[in-house]
Formats: sequence, structure tokens, C-alpha cells
Amino acid sequence: MLIEHRNANATRRRWVAAEKQDEANIRSYVRNTKVKNRCIIAAVLLAGLLSTAGCRKSADTFVTIDGRRWDVELAVTDEQKYVGMSYRESVPDGEGMLFIYRESQRLSFCMRGCLVPLDIAFIDENFRIIAIHTMEVEPDLAGRTPYRSGKPAMYALEVAARALDGVTVGDTVTFSPAIQRRRETP
Repeated sequence: MLIEHRNANATRRRWVAAEKQDEANIRSYVRNTKVKNRCIIAAVLLAGLLSTAGCRKSADTFVTIDGRRWDVELAVTDEQKYVGMSYRESVPDGEGMLFIYRESQRLSFCMRGCLVPLDIAFIDENFRIIAIHTMEVEPDLAGRTPYRSGKPAMYALEVAARALDGVTVGDTVTFSPAIQRRRETP
């Protein structure tokens, strides 16, 4: 009976030790999960802040197509072009982003990190639209689907999805004087 009692005590001690270890593991898991979640939230917020970092937008920077106007941010630097419209939760009506390139070239865009669908119009050096696409949000936000200009383009205009309904290839785009001046300045 004494041996049985000792075995029962040893079993209880192992159970208590195992329960303490389980509690420690759970606390560690919760603590690590909280840290990971905080890091993810911080990364998303930082990306959201960077999405407008350095892009210039003012009442003076706008484009018009067939009498319709969009106030635009200008994406001129490589960083601005890379971030583009990523991590934005909405694109207000009448607003967008104009990507400006120094030389005409075949352009390819994707929806990496984009949270809302967008329309894109590729514009050549003569201010004619050469391609239009509606870009859908990808479930994993990886940006695997390319949207290409097909021909050399010097500009790309991104706006909210369906904002370019009625705009067609061949339409002429007019830039505000502020964009014209920016274009002429290297």
C-alpha cells in the first residue's frame, strides 16, 4: 500500500508539473502571438503611411478625359511608383494617381498589396490612351497578375474601379499646367 501511495504521489507531481508546463507554454504562445499581431499591425500601418509618402497631390495636379476630371497624386520616383496605391482602403471618386516615366516604354503593373480594385489607363507620349484595364484585388495581395500597356507608354493613370467606364482606347488625356511643368522639368 505504501508503494501504491508513493506511485500516486509521483503521478500527481508529474500531473502538476505537466499542467504548469502547459500553462507556461500557453502564456508563451499568447505572448508571442500578441507580439506577432502587433508587428503585423505596425507593418500594415507603416505600409499605409508609405503609400502616400512623397507622392505629390494638390488642387493643381489633375487630368481630364472627355470633360471628366481626376485630381491626382504624382508618382515620379521609383519608390513612389513601387508603392503606388498599395494598402489604401478606398480611392475617392474623382481622385487617382498618375505615374510619370521619363521615356516611353512597355509598362506592366500589378495589384501587389492593393486592397481595392482599380482601373488603369496607359497613356502614350501623345497623350492618347493605348490600353485600359480593370485590376481586381487578389486574395493573397501578392500581385501575380500583370496588367500591361502592350505598346510603349509614358504615363499610367490609376483610379477607382469603374471610374473609367465610357473612356476608350484612343481618347485624348489633358494634363493640368502643373503636370505639364513637371513633365518638362527633368
